[in-house]
Amino acid sequence: MDHLSRVDVFLEVVRHESFSGAARQLGVQGPALSRQVRALEEDLGVRLLNRTTRQVSLTEEGAIYAEKARQALGDLKEAE
Repeated sequence: MDHLSRVDVFLEVVRHESFSGAARQLGVQGPALSRQVRALEEDLGVRLLNRTTRQVSLTEEGAIYAEKARQALGDLKEAE
């Protein structure tokens, strides 16, 4: 999966506040999404999400990244 696809997955997890909700929306398995977000975090060298068995929440860095990523993807879609 390429970097932009990982960003899309991350934003979907943020929108649903869960991997399972995002997985249902995207039609894939939750663990696959978790691996993609983990790979994005490794690429960026920063933790984006706090994970518990019941909840997913943004870290401070994750909130900043999500905001910037939404803007950037919105600009790309507008350009298309």
